[in-house]
Amino acid sequence: MEDFRKLKRTIQLAELDLLRALPIDPDVVVPEDDESAGVIEGVAPANEEDAAQRLFKDDIKQIRKWIAEQAQAIKKAKDNHGSGNADIDFNIMMLNFLESAATYYRSKSKVLQAVKAIRAGDTEKALKFLNESQKKIDEIAALLDAEFVVAADFVDGTKTLGEWAIDASYVPQAASGDTLYGCDVHAGFYQGLFGSFKGEIPFEHIVQALQATSARFSNKTAAVGTHHTLVRRYNTTPGLDWSIKDLATFGGPRVALQPLADLAAQSLAEDQHSWRVCNKNDIVCTIPPPIVGPRFRYIHLDDAWMISANKPAQPVVSERPDNPVPPLTQIPNFHFVDAYYRSLKNQLTASK
Repeated sequence: MEDFRKLKRTIQLAELDLLRALPIDPDVVVPEDDESAGVIEGVAPANEEDAAQRLFKDDIKQIRKWIAEQAQAIKKAKDNHGSGNADIDFNIMMLNFLESAATYYRSKSKVLQAVKAIRAGDTEKALKFLNESQKKIDEIAALLDAEFVVAADFVDGTKTLGEWAIDASYVPQAASGDTLYGCDVHAGFYQGLFGSFKGEIPFEHIVQALQATSARFSNKTAAVGTHHTLVRRYNTTPGLDWSIKDLATFGGPRVALQPLADLAAQSLAEDQHSWRVCNKNDIVCTIPPPIVGPRFRYIHLDDAWMISANKPAQPVVSERPDNPVPPLTQIPNFHFVDAYYRSLKNQLTASK
């Protein structure tokens, strides 16, 4: 426990460097993110964040229920160290999903208070606010018999990952140096995660957090999640630093062109896997739409599975051989966290 506290402080100090550099207005007004947040029945959520706030308005009651319901799946996933074989394992997908869904419980208002404190030069006060910001995440981690720490956050009001992905044009941008093999990628995705903010690069903070974890803990499994869109699972091994195991995405948009999609597939070792899970009728999985012409033809990475709340999961045909999946029926509600949970739960029930 003491080792983890030291690790957490190291990672949080690095995150404060990033938060200080990001173009964040610490006085921006954010919705109340505690259990007193109200819900208007019958009114559709304005966006994914609003949906998450409504879903989690009752403290951690909802996700606690999910974790209890999926105790058997979680145990099976942990018995496999959270890493599957050549075939997709939906027990592991459920664990990945629950871990990444936990990030919705971070208090934005506390993070903004931490930004204000670190810019005023009060490091200890900033650390206090960061710890308070993930109080509910810590409770969820305890339910999963795990330890969580946030390495890099993207707060509303910044021009970072979430906002870039929505605002940026579809014009591709060449990645710098060896990053993403130097390929052209979606500019919003690239600038938010790999862009430099006064010398601070968000992705480097994630890598440094993994390196710090590996230095303190060996033969452990670490997961990196960003809301319910992405979970990367790593193993830490003595003398080998850290090595990527599995990549799982939930409801992700297209961000790659053909060269990156091909290189990503070719780079996977025999014991590494990449899974893209898409809920049926999730509009986010259809954007950017396939556009004629190689410079703008965004495609998904392999391998993909379509899940549904009332049908068994089905593998999705690869988009790499020049046959992108046609746009799906676009019902935005199927992107939200509870919709993905229902579909994953259905798959586990159907497979028994």
